[in-house]
Order: sequence, then structure tokens, then C-alpha cells
Amino acid sequence: MDMEPDQVTKLVIERVDFKNVRSAVKSATDGAAAIVAKALFLPGAMEMDVEVMGFITATITLTFKGGTTATFDVYNDRLAIERGSKTGYYLKGQLSKLYEML
Repeated sequence: MDMEPDQVTKLVIERVDFKNVRSAVKSATDGAAAIVAKALFLPGAMEMDVEVMGFITATITLTFKGGTTATFDVYNDRLAIERGSKTGYYLKGQLSKLYEML
């Protein structure tokens, strides 16, 4: 999927620790969701049809205008891979800091 952050209407982040315990869900909607998506994902999709070595540290779910959703598994807070399509994006900064700000 080709990411268009300005089309994001809702963004949900759920952190996962190394014991696979999920923490509280944090989200942003409307204009704030688009701003967070722009701050989070680096441009340039990558096809990731490989096994990724790393820990899943979060899940991110984006809802776009029109209701389409995309859910990503985040590995080591640096690489987000969309479930199903295996499209990957590097993250710009520290996911944990962004999560705390929401």
C-alpha cells in the first residue's frame, strides 16, 4: 500500500512489551492523526516478503478517508510492516516518545 499520511483520519498505537503484554491503547483522530502519521513514517514503501528478525514492540492501525484500514506490526520501534501486504516503512523517530505524547 502506498501511504498517504494526509488521508489518515484515525491512528491507534498499542505498545507490546517483551513478554507480549499489551499496554493501554492511545489514539489520535482527524487532523491530529494525519500530523502524527506524517511524523511517524518515512516515505518510501518497501516490499518485505521476508522473515523479520526482531521483537514486535507495537501495533499501529491507520484508518483512511473512506474507511479503509491498515494495521502494521512494528519491529524494534524502527520498522513497521503492514499485515497481509508485507509492505514496510521505516519509522522516523522514537515510537516510545511519540506514544507517550499521545
